[in-house]
Amino acid sequence: MRIAMVGDEFVPDMGGVPLYTLGLSTALAKLGAEPVIITHAHQGQTERDEFHGIEVRRLRGFVVPCLNRAVSPALAHRLHTHLKFDGFDVVHGQDVHSSMALLSIILAHRRMIPSVLTCHSVRGSLGAWRVVYQPITLIVKRADGILAVSEAARELYIGLGVLDTKVKVIPNGVDLSLFNPNVDGSAIRAQLGIGQDPLVATAIRLIKRKGPRYLIDAFDRVLQAIPNVKLAIAGQG
Repeated sequence: MRIAMVGDEFVPDMGGVPLYTLGLSTALAKLGAEPVIITHAHQGQTERDEFHGIEVRRLRGFVVPCLNRAVSPALAHRLHTHLKFDGFDVVHGQDVHSSMALLSIILAHRRMIPSVLTCHSVRGSLGAWRVVYQPITLIVKRADGILAVSEAARELYIGLGVLDTKVKVIPNGVDLSLFNPNVDGSAIRAQLGIGQDPLVATAIRLIKRKGPRYLIDAFDRVLQAIPNVKLAIAGQG
């Protein structure tokens, strides 16, 4: 089964979507599928690449730098060509906020290729955001299935009129080779000067929407109960 994994964000972009796309593609390949990641090209990148054994196609076209979103008719034509001629059995759009992912759903619908779209996050509750989400929802409804990483994301799209039978909640998985309490972490503890003190750690993108301030504020209460506990926050932003 050939699967087109389409989205605007992929390595070296940072964030959850690139890691999700890579992790899911790697897992699908182990199951015998043939995932192909299709994204837009940054300056200096080759059009065809391979990352961790997964084929990556980087399409050229205009990208809005501050949004990291492709808005190029030329790129749209290239994406259509790939989906039309490369024998894909399924199209998987990565993130409802991605112009390339949404375009892939439109193109898949036109070509009668089964499609699924992942909702990685929500920008806020409905209300003022309804104006933003309403046109997106018109495209979302064309997908054969919607994957929501949380119940909040599922409820958002059901509230916008997407059939509840279309929306399935599949939380993000964890790579136990990277995040495993049984792995010896003494080297990094020594590097950070933590020793054997209790440790709370998180790896996130350091932006307001991820809420790191709530963890920092709440940690005062943890310190009251466990005075020698340490907090480690890893990420960029």
